[in-house]
Amino acid sequence: MFVAFTGRPTSADIERKLDALAAGGVNSFMLYPTSGLGYEYLGKEFFDAARTFAAGAKRRGMKMWLYDEHNWPSGSCLGRVPATDEAFREWQLALVKEGTNTSWRKVLSPISTSSMCTGGFRKGWPNLLEPRAVDLFTRMTHDVYAKELAPWFADDTVRGIFTDEPFHPAQGKWLPKGTLCAARWYDGLLEDYAALTGGGDFKRDVEAWIAAGRKANRVEVWTRYNDLYARRFRTSFFERIRAKTDELGILATGHMISENDPAQSVAFNGDPLESLATLPFPGMDEISTRTDPGTIEWLTLHTVQYAIRRNGRGGMAELFALGPANTSPAQFLKMLRICALHGVTRYFTVMSAMDASWMDEMHGFTVGVGDQQPWFAEFPTFLAAADEASASAAKRAVFDVALRFPRKCCVRAAAGAAPCPDVNGFLRTFECAQTGVELIREEDATAASLVFAFDGKSIREERTGTRFDSAGAALAWAQARLPKRFILRDAEGRPVPDVLVRNYEDGTHAYVRLGKMPPSAAVGTPVALDGDWTLTLSAAPTRRLPFDTNGVCRLSLTEPLKGARLATRGTIVTVDGRTIPVASPCNALRPSFNELYRTSETFDLAAGDHEFRLPGDLRDPNWFLPAAFLIEPMAASQQVKPTSLDALGFGGFCGSTTWTKTVTVPQGEAVRLLLETGGHFTRVFLDGRDLGAVGWDDFSWEIPADLRGKTCELRIVVHTSLAPLFGAANPPGTKYWGSTQPRACGLLSPPQWIVLK
Repeated sequence: MFVAFTGRPTSADIERKLDALAAGGVNSFMLYPTSGLGYEYLGKEFFDAARTFAAGAKRRGMKMWLYDEHNWPSGSCLGRVPATDEAFREWQLALVKEGTNTSWRKVLSPISTSSMCTGGFRKGWPNLLEPRAVDLFTRMTHDVYAKELAPWFADDTVRGIFTDEPFHPAQGKWLPKGTLCAARWYDGLLEDYAALTGGGDFKRDVEAWIAAGRKANRVEVWTRYNDLYARRFRTSFFERIRAKTDELGILATGHMISENDPAQSVAFNGDPLESLATLPFPGMDEISTRTDPGTIEWLTLHTVQYAIRRNGRGGMAELFALGPANTSPAQFLKMLRICALHGVTRYFTVMSAMDASWMDEMHGFTVGVGDQQPWFAEFPTFLAAADEASASAAKRAVFDVALRFPRKCCVRAAAGAAPCPDVNGFLRTFECAQTGVELIREEDATAASLVFAFDGKSIREERTGTRFDSAGAALAWAQARLPKRFILRDAEGRPVPDVLVRNYEDGTHAYVRLGKMPPSAAVGTPVALDGDWTLTLSAAPTRRLPFDTNGVCRLSLTEPLKGARLATRGTIVTVDGRTIPVASPCNALRPSFNELYRTSETFDLAAGDHEFRLPGDLRDPNWFLPAAFLIEPMAASQQVKPTSLDALGFGGFCGSTTWTKTVTVPQGEAVRLLLETGGHFTRVFLDGRDLGAVGWDDFSWEIPADLRGKTCELRIVVHTSLAPLFGAANPPGTKYWGSTQPRACGLLSPPQWIVLK
């Protein structure tokens, strides 16, 4: 779990957070300094709190991971590295045309105040091609952590340190007007180019291809440059990071930038497979939870699979940072299983914040996993499935097909001299047809039966020399020649499409259905549970007040509302012209939000129209950190028909709902209870007996034999996601990633007994 180190948490706050994580079954967390941190980064109070985290982890048997930056990208120590020496700020070597003249300039990256990724931008970009800058970075971060947390480094409580997206794409608007070409500079670049080319001159060669206007010249120069850049980036950053963590006795983990775009990946990471494999516990970034075959980040997954297979000790995935907030448990689990089938053994889930103040800067997203989620109580169910997936990931997969990553072709594409090879398309075509692929470097040897490589506009199988004009043609040819392995087939014996399969050296296999699951065939006689149910909510209903661009929210009530309250971040809101002061601590929202809000005394609202107004020029631009909520009085249990919470007037409710009814269980050889709750985590109790929780598959529960035919209480607990907290429609002018629309939740149809006579 990413624990966002925000606010000014006390020891009691930290202990409460660790208790919440431990109650959810979490055995490991990463301390993540980010926007909203109220302590000086790496200052005295920061480390006082960090020691409390470490000691608390030790007492609970948890492992603690560290993050090597404030926000991201890694390498600047919140701007301190580039601020130390101009040589430690990124330089670009630029060829600039002014009128009829051209000249070479070394251009220093500017200071920026971007509100995103502020860790690296405020003092300029760090020069990660400069070994002295990287050494300073590890002295400022890794060494300081090792000194301040020495007892927990020594006893293995601190397990490793995470590096995040080093060397973001920095080339852009700050280059001089008239720039014809620019490359990241490092001391020794010109000498290295001369050595590589047998005396060539980088500047002269660049000038020659610009003068000739021929793409071939550009490709040749740029391929040589990328070879140098790849080696320098790997040796200057990745190898030094690994050497430092080896020295400290911890693991280096993390991931790169632009992993899923072949051309950008080589442009920013040099040789992405080789660079990532330098880390002893390599990782990947999949923050959007793409689980549909057409959108899955196939190259990202295969890049980390390559690094994991080469190192042989597993690897990690950063997951769910963009959520979205309404992602279902089933989609979370599918993403985790997809990662597992690519060798990932540890899952860093984002995020469990000390408070939500980080979203003051990060307007565009919120997160899907953590104790702020009402369904976090069911996290142990998720962890059991994660353990199963991780066990498969630790096995050695057998690959009959290899694909060479076309780095040089991608360099040509990055130079604008050729179309980019469709690496993702090839991987998707084969993997979705249950034909696993091992991605390898151009230089690697492989024992795979068939080895494919991109060759211009065609694909060539290099052992036979056979060429194909599409990945589909290559697949059909390959499947006729591959050894017989496990294939998931339908009732007619046909291979099921959109299934990811891994066959392992021990003879076992694992698979994930990527496409939509077909409806289960009905087995037995359905018996509907009609009639009223008693509905109880775990907390007071809330509704986000959606202010318009003028700071006004109009609300119409069909019934009077007595005992309402406001929750705001200290903002004074007027209701129908009357000021409603807020002062009391808030406990009506969710963890990490309650800490930021205060509530008012109770007040009444008559039936009819009401106007809520923000003061002055204050607006409500942050979808995931609303200016104000209306808290309704705690709802009493009520008798309702099975339906959605929205239909009952509780569309903004964020919490757990309990549906209770006295039932007579049918007799039969087997009886199952079938529910439709919108894909939300659901737990069932029958006659006081806990039948377990379900968050995926068919949402059915086997009824024990001794309860069949018995009249008893049926209790169904359905947990919402976090999404209802934010309302159903985004206000004007807001921007966000992913859907915010809450999924329907409740007893969406009458429950059914499925009886086998």
